[in-house]
Amino acid sequence: MLTAEDLLAAGFKEFKDSFKNATRCFQKRVWTDSPREDQTAYFINVYYYEIDIPGTGLRTSWELDMAFDRDSYAFPYCWINYRIEPFASVEFIEKMARDIFTSNNGEPYGD
Repeated sequence: MLTAEDLLAAGFKEFKDSFKNATRCFQKRVWTDSPREDQTAYFINVYYYEIDIPGTGLRTSWELDMAFDRDSYAFPYCWINYRIEPFASVEFIEKMARDIFTSNNGEPYGD
């Protein structure tokens, strides 16, 4: 079961997001491998929601949110939003984020 403690132990930082109505928000910065090791490749944002539905009780859900520039003239920007099943591991989320960035021709952030 995915927990906030798992994300924090894996290097995610908790933050406040004034646009989303999430109960908790976590972010991890991923650096490029080359040519500049100090350059940000992308951010992984994970949101946790708790919704109390009268008559049915507390519902929870996790969400992956990523946005990045792409190496594409026609489609220069990508915004991805996925629901995360509670059995997903942090390692799987990080792998999925890397695969999303790579398969969408993601571009690292500029200087």
